[in-house]
Amino acid sequence: MKYPITVRSYVDPYYHYRYRAQEILDPHGKFIFTVGDLNECPEDAILGRSLFDAGNFIDAVKWGMQLAKDGYEDLEVSYEECNDDD
Repeated sequence: MKYPITVRSYVDPYYHYRYRAQEILDPHGKFIFTVGDLNECPEDAILGRSLFDAGNFIDAVKWGMQLAKDGYEDLEVSYEECNDDD
């Protein structure tokens, strides 16, 4: 069984830069995790805000273990392009 993950590419309508955010949702659309590129303002990236920190890592491992218990063996990745206001 494959678990669905959506990778969205956004374009900011004001600055016209492109960045990616990987958003992981459960099958019911409930938010689980998001990880984004740091090209928006990399000098402001700090642990706990823009970067995946140690707490996020533990949560991700626990979540992955639960998915394995639920029978998931792989990922089904889909890609979408969105405007920043979507």
